[in-house]
Amino acid sequence: MPAFDPYAPGGVSRRLRLFMPVLAAVLIFSTVASSRAFGANQGRESGLVVQPMSAGLLEVTVSQASVRELLARIAVHTSEPIAIRFAGDRKIDLRLHKVSPGKAIERIALAAGLRVSRAGGAIVLTDPSEPVLNLDVKNADVRAVFGAVKSQCGIANMMIDREVSGEGTFLFRDVPCSEGIRIILSSLGLDAETYPNVLHVREP
Repeated sequence: MPAFDPYAPGGVSRRLRLFMPVLAAVLIFSTVASSRAFGANQGRESGLVVQPMSAGLLEVTVSQASVRELLARIAVHTSEPIAIRFAGDRKIDLRLHKVSPGKAIERIALAAGLRVSRAGGAIVLTDPSEPVLNLDVKNADVRAVFGAVKSQCGIANMMIDREVSGEGTFLFRDVPCSEGIRIILSSLGLDAETYPNVLHVREP
């Protein structure tokens, strides 16, 4: 059998055919590795890394990261929905090694000064310093409902436009005020604006 001559006619093509599977494998591996590195670097640059480990555990490293964004990343790794019931957002620093998603949520809540509970099959995060709303009303006038909201939520000043009308039925037990107000507005088809020390309720 004649020796293989890469410079003979057809030799280069034959050599490429021989090494094509190896070349393809190298290219695929390089692409996957680059994508993973890009994703990891992107997380590190934003100060937020959630890395899945074996046995469903997580590696979490955050630096001045948004709690809401962090919880959204954690939610991908848990079967339980996460209900965020606190106003605004917080920034935290945290490093967790090989923790379950549930334990990660508890540690995040602790670092952010939040309370964790379970309701309706969901993990609920609330602000323990936020006033809560308790209502048990049926077909109550909207102005009476917002009167109770003003009293229980410690709202100093509230303005309700004269066009606002309607009735609502609500049964709340220890619902954070920000969440309760949002639900009431949505249920009654209303909107609200917040000014310094004033809640303005109006038609949309």
